[in-house]
Amino acid sequence: MKKITSNIFVRGGVLLTVSSVVVNVSNYLFYVLTAKTIGPRGYGEIVTLFSYLTILSIPFSTIPSLLIRRLGYAGGVRLSVAKSFESWFLERLARWWFIIPLFFLVTFIIPPITNLRLSTSIILIFAVVVGVVASVYFSLLQGLRLFKESSILSVLTAFLKLSGVILVFFGLGSLNTIYVGIGISISIGVLYSYMVIKSLKVTSEKTTYTFKKGALSLITNRATLLTSASLLGITLIGNADITIVKRVFSDTQAGMYGAWSLFAKTIFYVLGPVNTLALIYFSAQETQRNQKKVMALTLIVLLIIGIGALFAYSTFTNHMIGIVLSKNFLDIAPVIPSAAIFGILYAGVNIMNTYFVAKKDNAQLVGFLTAPIYIGCLLLFGKTMGQVILINIFYASLLMGIFIFVFIRSNIKSYK
Repeated sequence: MKKITSNIFVRGGVLLTVSSVVVNVSNYLFYVLTAKTIGPRGYGEIVTLFSYLTILSIPFSTIPSLLIRRLGYAGGVRLSVAKSFESWFLERLARWWFIIPLFFLVTFIIPPITNLRLSTSIILIFAVVVGVVASVYFSLLQGLRLFKESSILSVLTAFLKLSGVILVFFGLGSLNTIYVGIGISISIGVLYSYMVIKSLKVTSEKTTYTFKKGALSLITNRATLLTSASLLGITLIGNADITIVKRVFSDTQAGMYGAWSLFAKTIFYVLGPVNTLALIYFSAQETQRNQKKVMALTLIVLLIIGIGALFAYSTFTNHMIGIVLSKNFLDIAPVIPSAAIFGILYAGVNIMNTYFVAKKDNAQLVGFLTAPIYIGCLLLFGKTMGQVILINIFYASLLMGIFIFVFIRSNIKSYK
């Protein structure tokens, strides 16, 4: 028992679980108060903002993902490698700072293309640009296994984001006030993580790697391209649909669909610590012996959670809508049970893809290679909300089936 409780991943998992509960409650309050305050039309704007933010951040999130994996391989010189990367990253920022203002010129062409407001476009670009720095430093915290600091950062940024919505809920602002809260949240998160990393001192000059590669060689590196493609493919599911719905459907319908998506992704939010810890755990050399067993156990737990979610969503539909959102969203009651089905598939696909990314398995490209099928089906056959939901469930089932097949096949080969 003492051996288990002293394990850094067990202790880290507990911290991440606790902070994730707090963050998820905060995020839930964010969406709940947003829906109750600005209704379906404004809610559709908010959820579409975060979908675009998630998709647009993928090209810039590749290096942090690789960094976590690299630090997992670094062993005892993990801090030296992290410091080396930080120096390399800050040097690039200082060299290419003049490109940043150019991104904000894009804000004026986003509204006619996406059906988003200008204010939404501005916070979108700001979040993408500053979010690059935020994601790098957050990945350094995770890669260094600073689970306490990572947990504090997650809770802090979640509360700051929530503050804007609270002001609006009490009649002290509008949609733009919510955007200000989001901007402050990201900015303070960068400052906090920077200060934490800066306070760490390297006790040895020994390093295993120096980040002196040019940007082009890093971007075109095979591992970088594979991870980038994998993240893009897996991110499109559950986000591309929202952007298409916002562009094609009415603002009210987009808000209704965003509410359904929130219920679907609730399961993934609850399992957030699992996915966060997965990349770190499955990348670490010292855990290789038990990695396949842990993945198999995770799949079993996912199935049990999925059954429980389906029962809850089917039995307490109207009550859940009333508590989480408001009576303005009761029209989505008939499709709420389907949110449980897609939700558990969505969570499973994300966790399994993380497993294959950590293992450098080509199966991580499944989402990327099949994404055109997903988007094509949404554009051609997603004429109603019900049709979009069915496409999501079918596609998530396809990905999950392929992932499980590859996982089982790899286990069979390892026993031969």
